[in-house]
Amino acid sequence: MSLVDLSLLLLLAAVWGSSFLFIRVAVPGLGPFALADLRVLLAGLALVLYGLAVRQTVRLRGHMLRFLILGAINGAIPFSLINWAELHLTASMAAILNSATPLFGALSLFLKK
Repeated sequence: MSLVDLSLLLLLAAVWGSSFLFIRVAVPGLGPFALADLRVLLAGLALVLYGLAVRQTVRLRGHMLRFLILGAINGAIPFSLINWAELHLTASMAAILNSATPLFGALSLFLKK
């Protein structure tokens, strides 16, 4: 791994980890659902701009319901719940609980057997 790769990885970790701090700061003023809407809107705008830059578009016709369900399950609902939880938790506790998600999944699989 080169120094550039390591630097980019550290930058990614810093940006990703700091999102919980920014959520904790913003959620009392905006509310959990408005903040989730804003996050999803900004991400969608970034994807549209990227698609235009590389001259590739997504065909929505016939797939809109699937995209809406996928967006709700993978984006809107988790972001709203994380934002709502950060009204009652510290940013560090929210980050730790979020990073433990694979452990909770493994534990639920183990307990199911």
